[in-house]
Amino acid sequence: MTNAYFDSEHALAGGDYYQVAAEGHAESEIVCAGITAILETLAGSVIQMASVTVTQIRMESGDVFISFRGGAEARTLFDSTLIGLGQIAVSYPGNINIFENSKKIAFYGA
Repeated sequence: MTNAYFDSEHALAGGDYYQVAAEGHAESEIVCAGITAILETLAGSVIQMASVTVTQIRMESGDVFISFRGGAEARTLFDSTLIGLGQIAVSYPGNINIFENSKKIAFYGA
């Protein structure tokens, strides 16, 4: 089972703060690969986008932590990652739990 954690904090200066973390492995290899692809896309995106400031990136097997600051583009990356993992949760139930600001959330439909 993979647990994914999404946290955000509004800041008056320096851009809002975003944090995405994931731990564990999904039972299905295809689900694990999908989760990894989405998280690696986020990591690559925050590195490549000039309007986003990377705070920390750790990408290890079963242990991912990505934190960054920025405005609207950073928020879009954060939300897109949340939605992408949510769609995996809908398509492959029982493989991933998603928490936003410490609360478990559920996704419905594709």
